[in-house]
Amino acid sequence: MKAGKALEQLVMAIQEYQKNNPDTHIVSNAILRDRAGVDREIDVFVRNTFQGENIGIAFECKDYKRKVGVNIVDEFKSKCNDIPDIHKGIIVSPSGFTEGAKKKAQFLGISLCQIDNVPLEELLNPFDILYTQCSVMLFSVFRAVLENCDKIVQFSDSGIYNWSDNKKVNMECYLTAFLRSHMPSIIPLVHRYLYSKRTMSGDVPLTITPPDRFYVFDIEGGKHVVKELIISLKVSLKSELQKIIKQSLYINTLKESPVVRISEYKRKDGKNFLLLHGNDKYSAFVKDTDGSYKETLFVTLRS
Repeated sequence: MKAGKALEQLVMAIQEYQKNNPDTHIVSNAILRDRAGVDREIDVFVRNTFQGENIGIAFECKDYKRKVGVNIVDEFKSKCNDIPDIHKGIIVSPSGFTEGAKKKAQFLGISLCQIDNVPLEELLNPFDILYTQCSVMLFSVFRAVLENCDKIVQFSDSGIYNWSDNKKVNMECYLTAFLRSHMPSIIPLVHRYLYSKRTMSGDVPLTITPPDRFYVFDIEGGKHVVKELIISLKVSLKSELQKIIKQSLYINTLKESPVVRISEYKRKDGKNFLLLHGNDKYSAFVKDTDGSYKETLFVTLRS
């Protein structure tokens, strides 16, 4: 695959990682019509919806050995102005930008992003998710914290009921479904806890706020709302990664702030594994045969 195409695929993966709206559409080599009726190609185009309005973001990927100069910024701004579907333009370059390009981009409202390779020893850390499989053998302990009182009820002491239909809840089935649907947000908590213990398996305490409204009865027949559920997950982490290839930072150049940390690994099956992570979010991608990155959920839940 050509270097320019590889950069486009990486930018696609970064946009998949960053999107927070299921209606966001990300397309490579998008064809958009300009004001003169001419079809123009955009390296990566992201269409989002904000307050009912369609927002189009165009990415120009320049995988040059030299820094991107003023002329590229001028040309891209002109292209963005000619296409009514584009509301924001971003240029991405692994080699950086000249000072003139930075000043011109700031003046024209064009964003600049840079992908900087970082020496492995500066970023490599066991907490940078060296695990590609996480097996969760459900809760070993279950308790319920009640609203408006300090009492904690053991699961074995009292049945828990759904407020809407007054039916007793099968808590094991409920928690299995809850964990499956929330696993992407739970996994970073699991990693953080196990890393603090310097272990790859063990019991992980977890407190969750149930989306459904539950209650329990006291000995006098009074109802008490369940505020939180406390469980202990039995977790085992495994790694399918053979070696790390490189690490880099995706940086907003004008703001001089890192946006995404990128770690690329070689898996034991020979495939490249890409991990994108920030402060509290992780996404994993596997490189497909066509060079594109396919997002993968690298977590398994055993009930």
